[in-house]
Amino acid sequence: MDDNIYNPLKGVDVNNIFIVAQALKESKGLALKYLEAENYQAVADICYSGLQINSDDDEFMLLLGTAYKETGNYKEAYKWLKKASRRRPLDKNLKSLVSMLKKVI
Repeated sequence: MDDNIYNPLKGVDVNNIFIVAQALKESKGLALKYLEAENYQAVADICYSGLQINSDDDEFMLLLGTAYKETGNYKEAYKWLKKASRRRPLDKNLKSLVSMLKKVI
């Protein structure tokens, strides 16, 4: 998957926190729809764009890791889901998934 082919946040005024927050929220919803439609490239594009604005956003990390997992790129899936897991230390399901992916790679 290539980075940033599609950028739904292009042109968003990052100085206006409310506009940025709404754009990020809408982008996550759109990424989820693309994930359900198995359009993994669009998911990756949206997530990388969102992570450029907020590199600590665990929801984008989860979506991105899931997209990579679904394409069979377990190394990248592990990378992103492990990052998300660090931000969600109580999520046992996520920890289990990360552990499984570590064994696969």
